[in-house]
Amino acid sequence: MAHDASGTFPVPEQAPAAAASEGFYTRKATGLVRRIGVGNALVMNLAFVNIALGALTFTVAPFAFPGASLFWVVILTMAFSVAPALMYAVLSGSMPRSGGDYVFVSRILHPLVGFAANFNTTVWTTFFTGILCSWVAGFASSSALLTIGTVLDSQSMIDWSARVATKGWQFGVGLGTIIVFTILVSLGTRITFRVLGVIFGLMIVGQIAAIAVLAANGHSDFVQAFGDYGDYDKVVAGGPDAGFTASSGSAAATFAAIPLVFSSLGFAIVSNYVSGEVKQAAKTQLYSMLGAVAVGGVVLAIFGALAERTFGSEFLGSIQALSFTDDYPLNAPPFFYLFVSMLTHNIPLLCLIGAGFVFAIVANIPPQFLIDTRTVLAWSFDRVVPMRLSSVNPRTASPIFATVVTGLFMAGFMAFFIYVPSKWTSFVFTAGIGSYLTFFIVSVAGAIFPWRRPDIYAASPLRSSVLGMPVITIASVFSAAIYSLLIYYLLTNDELGANSTQGLVALPIVFAIPVVIYVVAAVVNRRRGIDVALAHQELPPE
Repeated sequence: MAHDASGTFPVPEQAPAAAASEGFYTRKATGLVRRIGVGNALVMNLAFVNIALGALTFTVAPFAFPGASLFWVVILTMAFSVAPALMYAVLSGSMPRSGGDYVFVSRILHPLVGFAANFNTTVWTTFFTGILCSWVAGFASSSALLTIGTVLDSQSMIDWSARVATKGWQFGVGLGTIIVFTILVSLGTRITFRVLGVIFGLMIVGQIAAIAVLAANGHSDFVQAFGDYGDYDKVVAGGPDAGFTASSGSAAATFAAIPLVFSSLGFAIVSNYVSGEVKQAAKTQLYSMLGAVAVGGVVLAIFGALAERTFGSEFLGSIQALSFTDDYPLNAPPFFYLFVSMLTHNIPLLCLIGAGFVFAIVANIPPQFLIDTRTVLAWSFDRVVPMRLSSVNPRTASPIFATVVTGLFMAGFMAFFIYVPSKWTSFVFTAGIGSYLTFFIVSVAGAIFPWRRPDIYAASPLRSSVLGMPVITIASVFSAAIYSLLIYYLLTNDELGANSTQGLVALPIVFAIPVVIYVVAAVVNRRRGIDVALAHQELPPE
């Protein structure tokens, strides 16, 4: 069914005249402007991939998966990430509207399914972003100060590290960060991406400094440097007593560690949520998503190879195990960038590495604001949530009300994480399962897209086939298999903590909430003579 001249949804004949004249959507156009090019979309995806956070897995993987190759797990994850990136690129190029997988699933399967799936991943990623806001002081700044203070033997920096890690500092700095980005995103995508570009650039400078330090030093250099803090051989020897079982060259362990790295590379698709503001969406999304997988994967693979060569997997697994015992030799937790920093006493380099990690945390926040505000706008356009949430400021072309609501929820999640006893926040590790469940649903929709919605698929600029089978179907089937495997690993691996009781209880609750919201919206709109289920018949206006 095509739009009429006004771009509104046709209304059933039995609907009241008022509803018919009003049309289905809240208005004829979103008010958003297509200003995002390939460069900005690539930066958005890479900022969410977050190379620095991905590198942190290199102290966890050797302990949780003894014998895993840090280099090959990244290479395998890159290969695994291609199909989902291709799937999302084709879907967002075929349906270039803000809201991402909400639009895809609601138009291919059903609005209720699309809303429930999109609400689910939005809640989990927003909750995790609230945690990242607390980490600006409590983890990133604290770790950077502790790292530099430990390397330079500066007690004042170590004391400041402890100070900024307190709950008050975490909440204060985190709240300030949320307020700053709420204002920034409200000013529009042009200024948002300018600031994000600066933050991203500073993060990249820090990663280049870390790679340079690692590349310039070998294993013997690290053993000698570590001697200022502890005994390298003693750490390796103490690993088995602390619960670490050394292994080498385990293909099974390498394969099992994929979920760790996929938590970074697997999210190189977030620009799909702002498709309504992307110029030449088909090409831009394809290049930026696959480009983010390639660039992020290559850099992480370099980090992994250098970490294995310089630190040694057995040392990394042992030091992680010892960190849970009284025999741990360091003042700081086992931290990838701490070990890198041990290799130099050059103050500018140390500051670059520390600042690079802080900016890596911060860089994740603007993309999340963009994701949340655009999905909320899409829900509102379909009349699933209040119409006010779809209002866009004509001067900034930004959904200011939705942005403020996003900031409030983010602050609430952050406060919950900081002040609620940790046993009630353990389900944060279940965020991966929650997101992958949504991505699995998207894969189902993508697999049947050409047959379920031939009208939309026929107009897609990214139609192609292999041996008569649509590429979108092939990519989606592979994606469904990948997400199923990742969910299985997260549900069955106790070391990752994703299968906690609290998490398994939270999963169905987060899925149930949008069902209630949708049913209420359907009833309210039905009384006004509007059938919300009609939203699956055509794309929303641009």
